[in-house]
Amino acid sequence: DIADEIHLMAYDGYGKHSTFESAMADTAILMTRHRLSPAKLILGIPYYGRNFNPRSDGYWIDAKNYSDIVKEFSPGASDDTAGEYFFNGRSTVVKKTEWAVANSLGGIFVWEPFYDADGEDSLTEEIHRVLTEN
Repeated sequence: DIADEIHLMAYDGYGKHSTFESAMADTAILMTRHRLSPAKLILGIPYYGRNFNPRSDGYWIDAKNYSDIVKEFSPGASDDTAGEYFFNGRSTVVKKTEWAVANSLGGIFVWEPFYDADGEDSLTEEIHRVLTEN
């Protein structure tokens, strides 16, 4: 064993940078192709959105904190897009957390916790709810 744990930054990909499906695929590659124990994998969840424009020279034009996305766009719980920003809404964060628990991952981490929204829009509260119910 050369590592106690691996923090998988399952975000900042091209386009919709942090989908549930891409997180599952990235995790599956590490567990199957590289034969890593799920208990060593810590799944990363972004607390920000990326503005993507496929016609630009770079991948992204801009990033915005989740709390600012909530203030500006008031996305619903199941929304992962607001304006031109792609992010993880509450439902996606719940799905990722439930998936991490169901697949015996070593845990989850977030970048950046201070980007979270308050009250009913809080992603941290959704993670806490899932973890305390399981």
